[in-house]
Amino acid sequence: MKIQQLDQNFENRFAGLLKRNFGQDTTSAMYKYFFGMPEYWSNIYGWVDGADLVSIWNQVPIDLMIRKKKVKAYFIEDAITVPNYRNRGLIKQLFLANCHKAKEEKIDFIALTPFKHKYYHNFGFSSAFNRFRLKISLDLLSKTSSSDKYYVKIGNLGEDEQIRTDFYGMLAEFWSNSNYNERMYTNWGSEKYLEFVKDLRVALAYNSTTNHPKGFLIYKLKNRVLNIASFRYTSLGAFDALKNLISSYYDQAASIHCTSLPEDFPIDRFIHSYWNGGDEAIFSYQPSKMLRVVSPKSVFEKFLDIAPQKPLKILLNDSLLPENSGVYTLTEKKTVQFEIEAIHDLEITIHGLAQMITGRFSASDLYLSGEIIFPGNTEVSTLFSEIPEIILELDRLYPKIVTFYPEYD
Repeated sequence: MKIQQLDQNFENRFAGLLKRNFGQDTTSAMYKYFFGMPEYWSNIYGWVDGADLVSIWNQVPIDLMIRKKKVKAYFIEDAITVPNYRNRGLIKQLFLANCHKAKEEKIDFIALTPFKHKYYHNFGFSSAFNRFRLKISLDLLSKTSSSDKYYVKIGNLGEDEQIRTDFYGMLAEFWSNSNYNERMYTNWGSEKYLEFVKDLRVALAYNSTTNHPKGFLIYKLKNRVLNIASFRYTSLGAFDALKNLISSYYDQAASIHCTSLPEDFPIDRFIHSYWNGGDEAIFSYQPSKMLRVVSPKSVFEKFLDIAPQKPLKILLNDSLLPENSGVYTLTEKKTVQFEIEAIHDLEITIHGLAQMITGRFSASDLYLSGEIIFPGNTEVSTLFSEIPEIILELDRLYPKIVTFYPEYD
């Protein structure tokens, strides 16, 4: 049995694993499209036992925005082992092999959507981005006067060329200007898979003067629920135009479910009350993607935009990638030095590092949750006034920010 890079000769065996484990219709037009692309197979590896494909690891290269900086990452699409080969560490070995591949290619991060957080936590992944969900009755939607400054077009990405062109144009605009954690698939363009979802509607809000799109909704209407997968905009006029579109579904839908919103979404502009006449707005927090730092030195240095007031020595232990374990010194020159052994000021976990780098948590947050510790310190005060100065210095170097990994389906 050996690890092998897969190619199109493995299509039937690979498709069979996806179908058996995820119930995917691998005969659909979408899968046929991707399976037919040679570049789709460029980063798929598996364990092969004789003629049998028994485990797969499918990672695709993406460009990812973190703190307004564009970085390279791998995104894990599939990680599967057939039942009678489980508990042998096959996925772990595939993970380690691809971590070393990422290091060779100077890729600092691996991201994924977890099926089980604890499982991937054991591989060093942590929830590194926030998102919010909103459930409301349409009766709670606030009223906005209609305006001729914006108009809305609705279509399907696979069927309407103008909608498709303008939608991808907006994604490119977000990639260039967004404050959030945008991503682009490196090999085939962002969100190509959406073109194959027949019941998915895209509504674009256009400025009437320029005819330029300024916002979009991605949604489905099912069982009197308007399920909104994405609500994005670059002007408040577009926001209001899209909200007016939602209100036009009053006779067809009883409620709205928004599944992916940033924490700074203007909820008070969207609804008129948090509860009213038995209706209640449910605005719930939920972390989204998990992230794994593969090359800590590069990551510390890449996001060190402010010089420390004095050298700061941080111990990191990485049990799965022991070559990462050691002391990282952040210098006044905004460089990072690495030593296997040295006196250190504090220790951070590999999980806490990803969360601090993205800005989901501050160093103070991580200190108060035990992800950052001091040598010999067995008692952590939860009083803000007693947070050590060195932690506050880390807050200054890597400040907490809004994190949001946009999702579209």
